[in-house]
Amino acid sequence: MPHRTFLPIGLPRDARTTDSVDERVGLHLLEALDALDTLYKSAAFFAEASDEAELARFTLSACLDAVRSSDGALFLADEAGLHLADHRGDATARLRIEELANTKVLSQPALWNGSDADTLVAEAAGSANVLTTPIHVGAALAGLVVAIAPRANPFSTADAKLIAAVASQAAIALGRARHLRQVEQEREKLRLVVQNHPEGIAVLDRHGDTRLLNPIARELLGGDDVLAVLGTVDGTLEPAVLQADRIEREIAIGSGTGSRVLLVKTRPLATAAHDAGDVVVTVRDLTRLRREERLKRNFVSLISHKLRTPLTALGCAMHMIEGTPPAEHPELLREMGTRVQDLGGLVDRLFQFTEVLEGSWGRRGTSDLAGTCADIAAALAAGPRPPQLVLDLGGDATTVPLPASRLRLALQNLVDNAVKFSPGDHPWVRIASHRRGNLLEIDVEDRGPGIPASEHASILSAFHQVDAEFTGDVSGAGIGIAIVREVVGRIGGALELRDAKPHGCVFTLVLPCEGGAP
Repeated sequence: MPHRTFLPIGLPRDARTTDSVDERVGLHLLEALDALDTLYKSAAFFAEASDEAELARFTLSACLDAVRSSDGALFLADEAGLHLADHRGDATARLRIEELANTKVLSQPALWNGSDADTLVAEAAGSANVLTTPIHVGAALAGLVVAIAPRANPFSTADAKLIAAVASQAAIALGRARHLRQVEQEREKLRLVVQNHPEGIAVLDRHGDTRLLNPIARELLGGDDVLAVLGTVDGTLEPAVLQADRIEREIAIGSGTGSRVLLVKTRPLATAAHDAGDVVVTVRDLTRLRREERLKRNFVSLISHKLRTPLTALGCAMHMIEGTPPAEHPELLREMGTRVQDLGGLVDRLFQFTEVLEGSWGRRGTSDLAGTCADIAAALAAGPRPPQLVLDLGGDATTVPLPASRLRLALQNLVDNAVKFSPGDHPWVRIASHRRGNLLEIDVEDRGPGIPASEHASILSAFHQVDAEFTGDVSGAGIGIAIVREVVGRIGGALELRDAKPHGCVFTLVLPCEGGAP
């Protein structure tokens, strides 16, 4: 077998012209081992790293160390062009940054030795050699590595291949990092959409445990265990039922003033043909909608009933005086005038109630309780039954978190009711105010017949009037209390009722005062 001698091409970086072939082969092997070490370390790092800035720093450092360069820069690319991500030495001062964007530089790794590098190196920076290596993620340019060496140390093809190998590993890691960033961005968008969605959204796993719950769902359901809340209302809503098919159901939770009507929809997300997966639950608050529907039904019923009586009386009176001089029927004329006044008052109240329900409530404001009470007292003094109006206002409870028109509307209705249902020619009415923590309370008290305890809950609802056996033959539509409730309810307040002593009743406006002060 003939003897063969393998002669490596070119000189190793650390070789001398006087070195023997064996010495040169040894140096070549050492260079190869260094290159492999660089690639192994790069692969280990890129397998774990996901931060772009960290990737840029490591990539530049690995590339420059591999070719023993102390100057260089790494640029990342986006739609706007190249942006400096990291640099070493005075590379940014020596390079013609604008020249790096030409097609030849960005298309493939390139050696710029000797005079070829003059187009990339600033004239004032002196002569140098340049090695450029683009980083491509797929067909898109992701970045550019630039290494700079003294003119006496030209870059070799081996240098270009080694940096290209590191850059290809960096491209994979950079592509993964950008993909993860996009996924995180989309995830954050989805999270913000879910968290700020006007409807409640929850996700249950196959066992019925809550995996995701936005604030609206937590508030509407009153807890984090969605399945437990639904189960207390409808025991059939078990995980197997929810995962079997879509469900749409209207449920009522809570009791009293805290009760809610909710529309619950569920949608199973099966992961395979026969595999149960997560269930998406959406919750919409229908409480206000159902309440307004109920108000409209009651409203129509009320109007049809309340308008019938005065209109019938007017029709009868007109029929009786038809064909005769009106002066011959003074009693009928007075009755007709009274009925017309009743109709006018009823229409005024209806307009007030409509304005409260549909008027502009974007405007907020405060008003002076003492001034409003003075205006109401002046108006009552000119009426047929001027009351004895007693004011007992607390010094820290005169600024009310309602615009003056809203406050007057609410108080006027309560005082009118107190006067209307009180006996005698000069009814007694007391308006008092005081603070209780962050609440302002305004009492309107009378000495009328009072309201039976069994009627307290009903009287606070819209369009309800106590039976005549308790109030006497006093006309009314029950609209006044509804107006007051809507006025205070629009700012998160409430209307309360209790008995007065020795007789009569007290209506209380409970108004929230932000920051502990009205």
